[in-house]
Amino acid sequence: MYGYTYLETHKQQSLMKVDAEPNLPIVRWLLSIMSTKQWILMKISRIDAMKREMEGKAAWGHRRL
Repeated sequence: MYGYTYLETHKQQSLMKVDAEPNLPIVRWLLSIMSTKQWILMKISRIDAMKREMEGKAAWGHRRL
């Protein structure tokens, strides 16, 4: 949840920066691509962390048995 809210505020800040210069559509386009890429990478890392956590719990359960 923390990562998501951080990304949202970051996206808003960068959008504001671009809106200050509306005559640069290329910058806006590049920025949207970069923020999307960042968002996807964050999602992937979150999923990986969750998978690892689940695997760790499963392994710990087996060890206990």
